[in-house]
Order: sequence, then C-alpha cells, then structure tokens
Amino acid sequence: MLRTPVFLGENYSRDALYLAWDDWRVLGLLADKKGGEHGERLSWRQHYRLVYRTPESLVPADLETLARVEAKLGHLVADRVSTGRSKNWYKTEDSDIPVLEELSNRAMPLSHFSKVVRSLGKNDQILLFCRPESRREADQIVQEVLENGIK
Repeated sequence: MLRTPVFLGENYSRDALYLAWDDWRVLGLLADKKGGEHGERLSWRQHYRLVYRTPESLVPADLETLARVEAKLGHLVADRVSTGRSKNWYKTEDSDIPVLEELSNRAMPLSHFSKVVRSLGKNDQILLFCRPESRREADQIVQEVLENGIK
C-alpha cells in the first residue's frame, strides 16, 4: 500500500491542505459564522445578483454602454467581474483539427463541419452584480439606461 497517493506528486503538503477543504469542512465553517459577509450571504441565499452583462465579444459601443450603466448604478455595484479570456482557446487557423470527409476522401478542418467550433472565440465579457436588497432599483436603472441611452 502506498503511503502517499501518487496523484499528489511533489506538492503533497500543499495538495493535502487543499484536499482537506471538503464540503463538510466548508459547511461547518459557514455554520459557525466564520465565512464573513459572503459566507453569511451564501448561507441565507442572499448572494450578489447579476444586473448587467456585456456581450462576450466586446466592441467599442459595448464598452460605452457598460460605462454608462456602471456610472448610473454607482454605489449599487457590489462587484464587477471580467472573464478576461481575450485569447481563443481553440484556434481555427492552421492548427484546426483535420477531419477526413468521406465523400471526397479529403482532410477538411473541423471548423468546416462544426458550427460550434466555428463560433468559438474570445470571451471578454464583463458582469455587474448588486446586493439582493438593491436588485429592483438596479434593474430599473439598467433598463432606463438601455432604453433611453441616459448618460
């Protein structure tokens, strides 16, 4: 029998600490009120609510709209999250996966056959969240800005 699991490798002590954070430990800490504001919000299902999201592929007009929405929301924005994945994880240029087409017996790029692969691209989406107690007010503000283009 192995004393240390093989999958933990060289970083056994760090990995063992990570693996010690199981659901029971986390739930116990939340029950003991040791999760801070966010732990309390999770416990009572009062987590932050999404009030605005940009498209995944941003153009300058999207950034302008985001700036207007964010400015108008002001202190109601509890958190701003950027996906920050500006690189394509699947490149459809030269490194596209070749697939043999049965009829012509020619290799064609996977993106030629798959709409999903063809549509994969970068994701620069930005999300704005508010506290649940501010949700109605924030939703009204976002709707107003989007409908009327308020600056």
